[in-house]
Order: sequence, then structure tokens, then C-alpha cells
Amino acid sequence: MKLDKVTKRRLKRLLSPFVPRLARQERLRSVIGVAARSPTDWHTHFELAEHYFTIGRVIPAIAECRTSLAFGGQSPELYLLLARAYMVAGCAPLAKNMVNRGILSVDDVNSLQKAYGTDREGLLRLSPDRYQRLKALATRVEQAVSDPHMRILDIGSGDGALCLLMPDAQYVLAEPTANGPELSGLTWTGAQDLSKRRSCPSCQ
Repeated sequence: MKLDKVTKRRLKRLLSPFVPRLARQERLRSVIGVAARSPTDWHTHFELAEHYFTIGRVIPAIAECRTSLAFGGQSPELYLLLARAYMVAGCAPLAKNMVNRGILSVDDVNSLQKAYGTDREGLLRLSPDRYQRLKALATRVEQAVSDPHMRILDIGSGDGALCLLMPDAQYVLAEPTANGPELSGLTWTGAQDLSKRRSCPSCQ
């Protein structure tokens, strides 16, 4: 059906609010695709974390920052992005803990706190039932493994919120909808690499 100029202009006005959103979704699919092809490359997980943060999805941004760190990421920009995401998620104590570990300076965290504040509800933004499930899981794993810096491979859990409850673990998210690895048959190379070094007996 051929549309006249007036109808085309009207359609353009109606659709214009959705164009940026569609562009962001396309960009997200593209970055996820890159991460799927290079699942153990910390740079690709860092790029994906930056994109999640830009579009306001702070929990997967945190999970991707943590995944990047687990695969060897060490850049100051990565640590600052993680701290920013913690602040936006309302998890200021986790950002401040990075000072205690010598990763960030007090000035860095104070600047972030001024920029983002600490009046958000943080973990309470999770639904109560989901928070309780994740908390129970984190507690059980911590009881099974005495090392707080244990390696965790979180397969198929969605946005990676578990990492908020295990802040010291070497956390890797493997979720097709979040960072793209193909998990059929557990053939993801990142899972194979991590499984050689994992320290959680409950994951054997």
C-alpha cells in the first residue's frame, strides 16, 4: 500500500519516540554477540557493562563488571564503572569496600557519592521472594566454602543479581540473554576454563 506524504509524516511522528530505544536494543544485541564470540575476554565484558550502565540496567552492569574482573580485567576505568554502578544500585557500602581493599581512593568514592547519592533502596529493589531465594543460596554456598574469594560460575540466572550478595567472590555470569554464551551441553569455553580452577565443592 502506497502512503501519501501526510500519512508518512504522521507515522514518522508516532514512531520517533521508539527509534532511540530500537537503536539501543540493536546496539545491545550487537555487544552481546561480541561477548558470545569471546566469552573469556575481559574487554568485551567491560564494554557490555558500560552499555548496560548507559541504558540504566545497573544490576547486569555490575554482573558484567564482576565477570570482566574474574577474567583478568584490571583497568582503573573498570573499577570506577563498578563503583558507579554500585552507587546507582543503592549499594554504597560495596563501593566503599573497594577503598578498604586499596582499589579506589576515598576521594573517588566521595565524588561518586556526591554524584549519585545513597538514598536508593539498593537490594531492597529486588522483589522480596527473589531476595530471599538469592540470600539463601549465597548463605548456603558461603557455608560450604570457607574462602570468601571463591570462584562462582552463575549459569542462567538472568541479570546476575546474585553477585550483589557475594561481593568478594570471583563471579562470572553465563546467561544467554545477558552476555550471550551458548550453554547447550555446557560447552561454553569460559565454563570449561573456570571449572578447572573452581573451589566450590557444591558445584562439582
